[in-house]
Amino acid sequence: MDIDRYLRKGIKGLKPYIPGKSEEEIRETYHPPEVVKLASNENPSSPPGAVIEAIQQEAIHVNRYPDGKCRNLAPKLASFLGCNPDELIFGNGAEELILMVCQAFLNEGETCVIVSNTFDAYETAVRIMGGVPVFSPLDSQYRINLDDVAGRITPDTKLIFLPNPNNPTGTIFTRSEFEKFLRHLPEKAFLVLDEAYHEYVNDPDYPDSIEYIKKGVPLLVLRTFSKAYGLAGLRIGYAVSHPSVIELLHHVRLPFNVNRLAEAAASAALDQQVWVQKRITEINEEKAFIYKALRGMKLFFIPSHTNFIFINVQCDAEHLFRNLLHQGIIVRQGSIWGFKTFIRLTVGNHRENERFLTALKKMISS
Repeated sequence: MDIDRYLRKGIKGLKPYIPGKSEEEIRETYHPPEVVKLASNENPSSPPGAVIEAIQQEAIHVNRYPDGKCRNLAPKLASFLGCNPDELIFGNGAEELILMVCQAFLNEGETCVIVSNTFDAYETAVRIMGGVPVFSPLDSQYRINLDDVAGRITPDTKLIFLPNPNNPTGTIFTRSEFEKFLRHLPEKAFLVLDEAYHEYVNDPDYPDSIEYIKKGVPLLVLRTFSKAYGLAGLRIGYAVSHPSVIELLHHVRLPFNVNRLAEAAASAALDQQVWVQKRITEINEEKAFIYKALRGMKLFFIPSHTNFIFINVQCDAEHLFRNLLHQGIIVRQGSIWGFKTFIRLTVGNHRENERFLTALKKMISS
């Protein structure tokens, strides 16, 4: 069968998302005594007991469809964020919300400005809807260059995707840089800020994005429970924007897109801020430990505002990545984003980080 004749234009040219290797895949392929997964920016700690208990209590109701608007979670999250429930929409991870934004706003042929060398879900969603991605390169410090982004906005630009912090570099843009950028934002262009890692940022110059929504900026903010809250396996993200924007997104949201267990877990996780802050503190301590070891190996890395570190291993990162797999250590090779000598390391617990550093030092010195 000639399947091409049935395809939507542009679909065949899309690059499928390549996830990090799973623990199960590595065990089956390489049979290591232990697998250390440091590839997908997950929280290395299992959720606290209260979250597990909430999932167990909700499990007896999985014979019933969930509430697509997450009416139990929305008021609680709105109170926590300082917004209103009608300014929130939930998705099966932030990736679904990215696609929903493109489905709701992007017409075929309209352009979307995207940062180069970043999370590929933006480009995929734009191309699915027949949009045209326009790429803005990172600057020499591996940061988003908002002046360059502004210079690529044309009358045909409908959407702008800005990750802050950026993945995979872990860098941020500041409040003053963002406010300067906003002064040049044309009325027609709609801005999407992806803040999947915002809980990890402690820089006082990091912009408070939700405050800009209150000021009327045409803006949507993406966040998730997958990272700092440790709920990656349940897939629940959310977006904050003006009520009129949220209402339009509900027009394209699939029914029952967030499952009951995810909503219950997210609601319980919001009450566990002490646990969240403790995990963030542990991640920061481990980052400092890893930084010191990398300096000792004389390897360049980008100081990170996230739970991952982008490291220049000064060799073919794909080869190093494969060698680490044989030892049961999973990282992400930078070639995915066009950086052939870099790897992205998720910060794990201390034992996992020690194991990685021991293997890396042996490979670099050999």
